[in-house]
Amino acid sequence: MNAHGNLRQEHALDARGEAITAGPEYMRSFPINSINLSFPPESRVTWFSIDQVNSGHFRFNPHEEDRVIQVSQAQGAYFQAHCLTKVNNLLDGDKEFLPRDEFYPAMHKMLREQIAWESNFRFYGRATFQPFVMEWTETILHNFGDILHQAGIFGAVAVSRYSYDCCSNVWRAFCELWGPLSNTFHHGNGEMSISLYDLKVIGGLPILGLPYDEFIPPNEELCREDLYPSSVGELLRIHAQLHNFHRRGQVYYNHWVEHFFRGEAVYGATGNGKNVIPKQVAEARKLPLNISHEGQLAAFLAFWLSYFVMPTSKAIRPECFYMASLMARGFKVSLAPAVLGVIYHALGTVATHPRGPGLANACLPIHYVLGWLGEHFPDLTTRRCDSDFPEHYPLLARYSHIEAKNVTPTQARIVFRSDSAVYRPSVFLAHEDYTLLDTETLADDIFEYLICMRSALLPVRVGGDLWLEPYYPNRFARQFGFDQGVPANRLSFSVCERQRCGIEKLARAQATLLRKNTTARFYIPRSTRIGECSWWYCRWWMAACAPYMCFSVSKIFSIVDRHVQRRDHVFVTDDLKRISTSMSKRGLNSSSPPHGASSSRGHKKRIRNAKGQHFSGVNPVIHQSQRANRDSHLKRARHENHNGVEDGGTSHVPDEESSNPVQGDMRLDDISFPREMEPINAGNPVFEIISSGEEESILHESANSNMGDSGFDPLAAESEPIQNSLVDDQFPEGVGPIAIVRPLQNLVSVENFVCQIFGNEVNQSRREFIIREIEGIFSRLSSSETPTQLHMHHSEIIKGLRLLGSTVDILGCGGAAFNQFAQLVDWIFELARRHSKSSAYIEALGDVNADVIHDLIRQHEECLNTKLALETELTEVAKEIEDLDINEATIREAEERVRHMREEHEAKKTSLHMQKMNLEISLEHQNEQTTQLQQSRIDAKEHLLPQIGSTRLSMKAQEREIRRLINALFSSCSEL
Repeated sequence: MNAHGNLRQEHALDARGEAITAGPEYMRSFPINSINLSFPPESRVTWFSIDQVNSGHFRFNPHEEDRVIQVSQAQGAYFQAHCLTKVNNLLDGDKEFLPRDEFYPAMHKMLREQIAWESNFRFYGRATFQPFVMEWTETILHNFGDILHQAGIFGAVAVSRYSYDCCSNVWRAFCELWGPLSNTFHHGNGEMSISLYDLKVIGGLPILGLPYDEFIPPNEELCREDLYPSSVGELLRIHAQLHNFHRRGQVYYNHWVEHFFRGEAVYGATGNGKNVIPKQVAEARKLPLNISHEGQLAAFLAFWLSYFVMPTSKAIRPECFYMASLMARGFKVSLAPAVLGVIYHALGTVATHPRGPGLANACLPIHYVLGWLGEHFPDLTTRRCDSDFPEHYPLLARYSHIEAKNVTPTQARIVFRSDSAVYRPSVFLAHEDYTLLDTETLADDIFEYLICMRSALLPVRVGGDLWLEPYYPNRFARQFGFDQGVPANRLSFSVCERQRCGIEKLARAQATLLRKNTTARFYIPRSTRIGECSWWYCRWWMAACAPYMCFSVSKIFSIVDRHVQRRDHVFVTDDLKRISTSMSKRGLNSSSPPHGASSSRGHKKRIRNAKGQHFSGVNPVIHQSQRANRDSHLKRARHENHNGVEDGGTSHVPDEESSNPVQGDMRLDDISFPREMEPINAGNPVFEIISSGEEESILHESANSNMGDSGFDPLAAESEPIQNSLVDDQFPEGVGPIAIVRPLQNLVSVENFVCQIFGNEVNQSRREFIIREIEGIFSRLSSSETPTQLHMHHSEIIKGLRLLGSTVDILGCGGAAFNQFAQLVDWIFELARRHSKSSAYIEALGDVNADVIHDLIRQHEECLNTKLALETELTEVAKEIEDLDINEATIREAEERVRHMREEHEAKKTSLHMQKMNLEISLEHQNEQTTQLQQSRIDAKEHLLPQIGSTRLSMKAQEREIRRLINALFSSCSEL
């Protein structure tokens, strides 16, 4: 036997008890509960603490570039905090438990090392449509419903037949903030996590019952029905037969389902025939189905465990046959701790992957996590009405067979940083606060809730793998109605050590997790209680999450999503003639093509600027009715819809822009134009300006996204124009001079434009000449992809302008409009010249990065300020420590007295318990003796006792009479 409890490898046995040598060999092990352990008495006295602390809260500032989340400067009022142990509610308790690197989530590493999500990333384990699964599940629910109710898994099995959709942007934002060391989700308002109680309520998984343990016993023990159910051997034999039949190395889900389900197909996915059994299914059904009635349920539960409850691959795990057979007999098995350990382990693998979370390819039951996100963050999901499914179904049914909400990464990240989380979506029914003792007489539902609130290690033995995962409910106590203090866990159990544990450690963790009658005190808050944060916790959390949580979502998007495929923003200004220093830079984003627009790719010609970024093509002519309603209709972003595909498929992350009807204004950077260029006609929109400035657009989107109840009004910002003046020789990132102009004929005809300038008095030949020259100018401008190419067309464009100028002079009309047009063209070339000059200057600098320098300067100034504040605070703390040292002797004396009192109390309590036990034993002995004496009295004929007494009195009287007569006789004889 090795440290994992493995013994040896053996072949499966056929129905005659002979080894199937042609099949695979299975590793044989022994159960964890066969290890004998001796536990010392429970030393914990209580699982909660009560302290008087100051309240605190966070402030969320989505418009800030840095310090997005801040702590209120003033401490709140004192309140009586009920916290789960261990926490530190002492003065400056936030400084004692500072986090180390392993505490940080994946976001910290991604920002520090500039790691981006790949355009294709994969996660496995989400329940999707599988042929015959719904039919098989409904058959099992109908035929074995009583047994499933007895095992406490009817609802959990019922919701497993459905598929669950997932928004890849929400999933990525969630994985970015998962802390692997503490197994908690780093929310903006503190830590949260998936609890055992969540898995019970959301997934319907039992917490109490036989410990979940996957293993295959040796053949000699497997044949004994007094040790193991016969269905274990049946399933192992069929697994070996299917392994030989398919020759795929493993028995996959479809092989297992197609063999055991012998009914007709009823349900089908889109594009598939509903009542067609594929060819390979018909071949698989040629194998005989030699299995007992109980084995049929065990076979389904083995598939349910491998596919839905704890998926680790796409194959059936033969190690789960024993657990499936126990549940098939109606035994309740503790599933929730094992499932939570699998989820924790997979999310930790994602967070600690050396090349970034997008390459982890983790496998976990994602549907349970989706249910948790839906309950705690309803703004990010869509759900069914509770009337759509039976009342006894778990809450996971709310998210079944429904399309996921289309949420952008920015929206998801804002929600995860705001105060919109629901901490207690489902509560333990308690009308008032309770303080109880963990005794043998504790009710099962209360003991189950106690297990959910106790810190512990979750033992996991799935397949051939063993690991332990820490469970710290004291770090997310608000989900149980407690108040949150600074967590005092040392977090010494690192991520890499959790898989280096033997079977003995698992046995000890398993016994400790479900241990009852510890006599420890615990507290159950009332159902309506909402926990608060102490001010010290807010300050501790602010310091802990500052390296990654305080950055704006625009900065995060520019780093971690730079590989994500997306379309650029399209910014539309009202009129070409309104471009001036006083122009209102209002952007109009269209979510749908205007009237008469074509959706083909050929119509959307694209160009590149000097940095290689794309600019989207302009819209065709805007219909008059749309112009009149552009404030309500055209301020939308039009983007392609990329649906993320998971469970082995490629996840194409959706565009950063939201598909909401109204997204608010998109910021357009100012460009300094000559002041003599005044607007001619502001009434008719005739031109567009295109921009792909991602940083600015994302920042503005984060401020105006529709977040539901998060407190942000997406329409409020539309009333405030955004200005961003630039000095000379500076250009906004992503907005170059090439982006300013596009072919005029794409918006309005040149003929109409000429008519606006020169009127209808120009003859046909001159009009055609003017149109041809203007088309040539715009064609050369639009075909220039770099400032260098633009300069190459300079002489030809100037020549065309001179010819047009001469024509204007001859006509004697349209001079002002043409001068405006010519000045704009001149300014375009001036911007191109400045752009080339700036580019040459930047190239001459070499590796100098201005952004990095500014960031370093800012960080250095912040460091100096922080240093000064720390020095001042250090002096104050040192003085406080001196004052505390004076009182330390008194405190130690008090602690010693308390310790002696506790020892005396415990000793007296133990003595009284022993005395009570002895008295109970003596009383029981006396009761037995009383019963025996009562029976003896009956056996001794107690009813004759009065007659015997009267007879004895008569005998005594007779004896006295005899003595009297004898005496009288002697007296008479003496007289003779």
